[in-house]
Amino acid sequence: MIDEKELASPKEIAKGTAFSLAGTMVFKLFSFLYIIYIARAVSQGDIGLFWLALGIVGLIGAWRDIGLPAALTRYVPFYESKKQAGKILGLLYSSYIVTIATGLLLTALMWLGAEHIGAFYQNPQLADAIRLISSFMLLETVFRVNVSYLQGRADIKSMQLSTNIQNVLRFAITVLFFQVYGVSLFTLIAAFLSSYLIAILVSAIFVHRKVTDLPKSKATLSANELISEIAPFGLMLSALQLLWTISSYADRVILGYLIPPLEASSAVAIYSMAAALAINIMVFPGAVGSIFMPVISRMFGKNDLDSMRKTMGTAQRWVLLLTIPVAIVMVAFSGEMISTFYGSAYSPGSMVMAIMVLGLLCSAFVYAIMLTLAGMRLVKLELKVALIAGISNVVLDFLLIPYFGIEGAAAAFAISLSISAILFSHYGWKVIKFRTPPGIYRLFAAGAITLVAVLLLKPAFAYAATQLPAIQIQGLQQYFAKILYLALLGVVSLLSSIVFAALAIAFKCFEEQDATLAKKFCKKARIPKFAAKLIETALLKGVANK
Repeated sequence: MIDEKELASPKEIAKGTAFSLAGTMVFKLFSFLYIIYIARAVSQGDIGLFWLALGIVGLIGAWRDIGLPAALTRYVPFYESKKQAGKILGLLYSSYIVTIATGLLLTALMWLGAEHIGAFYQNPQLADAIRLISSFMLLETVFRVNVSYLQGRADIKSMQLSTNIQNVLRFAITVLFFQVYGVSLFTLIAAFLSSYLIAILVSAIFVHRKVTDLPKSKATLSANELISEIAPFGLMLSALQLLWTISSYADRVILGYLIPPLEASSAVAIYSMAAALAINIMVFPGAVGSIFMPVISRMFGKNDLDSMRKTMGTAQRWVLLLTIPVAIVMVAFSGEMISTFYGSAYSPGSMVMAIMVLGLLCSAFVYAIMLTLAGMRLVKLELKVALIAGISNVVLDFLLIPYFGIEGAAAAFAISLSISAILFSHYGWKVIKFRTPPGIYRLFAAGAITLVAVLLLKPAFAYAATQLPAIQIQGLQQYFAKILYLALLGVVSLLSSIVFAALAIAFKCFEEQDATLAKKFCKKARIPKFAAKLIETALLKGVANK
């Protein structure tokens, strides 16, 4: 049997994942609604300008926070394990001061340099878009300080509520502005920024609550510690963030430069909307990872490497168990999903979406390793990986985009993520002696077989879609048709998930503690007892060595 003490941290992951997963599902629901709404309400040209301007601002301002929000997620749980609450407060207040100052400075510089950037892209309208969205660097960074502190304190409930408030507001304010002021690039960006402003004020309430509950401590964050340890660490994190931002935004920025000006906005719009749909695959890694980081940081503070390795294996398995079934459906039905959600004008992005999903699956594979290295504050290793991945992405963009267009940009993105996954796996073994459990590879085999089965049965799905009943209500036929189609896609998703789960059990991909943890997760998620018992029994049948 598994020792209950041994499961202390995995149990915390299960509890945090329940809150995080619930919050993330709400977040993604409103993200879907927002993306679908603007795809159908805003012209493709304005959407392209919006994403291109956001990519340029994000790329240029990647170092704006000096890495302090990321430092909060690493140092807050570390100081908490050492009972040094005074240092936590000192780091939080310093983060606010620095990020506000750099955010204001960069906002002003972007405003002044907008004309030059527009001229470089031979697009005068781009200059206006950059001016409008330039304050994003200030607002988003302050908001990120708030949620990073909440994550560092392992207050996943408040962190998820904060991010969901911003996401819901983004959708609601956009609808309101479009109805009152009309649809335009200005109202699109104004609503986007307003959501961050209000979310900052709301999340500040949660931060205040988690500040006042800190125990009294004589420990203070000295200027020497801030300057000699945390500031260099933050600068390294800033450099790391810059490199990962290059991987995230470079494809859109380079697309906008290499594609002829008259076609650039549409190409960037199609690519960005396909990417926005593909990124949803990271819902489950994010749900597990949001609680995994503080748990690992506390283990590292206690120098408990054995528990770290056990928890890493558990987290890696949970991430893939939840992610692979979603990836299967998104790859097999990428074209159908894009057309249904965005309209036929965006259907050229179907291959982009499928390629990006496969690349993101590589990130999901090493997500636990990546967060562990981050929790151990091994920034130099992260920098090496990010540097290689970032350079690979940029080089491949310039090589592939001229020949393959948006599909070339997607391939460059996916290949760079694959390279980073290989490197993270290498450093996971070299530094922590973590070796991916054999059951993980069997999970991928189960996923591959399921994907082949879904692709073979896809013609049957297409035929079933043509047999859906038509609901004749004037003006609403198309909406009911889409709802029925999505319901049919939901059935296919459920069936593919059942096939994947059955294969995972047959291939003995699980460990005994997975059944125990699943039981605890089901309790937190309020799943009926009979269903929880069925899940536990099924997982036990999939254990290789009991």
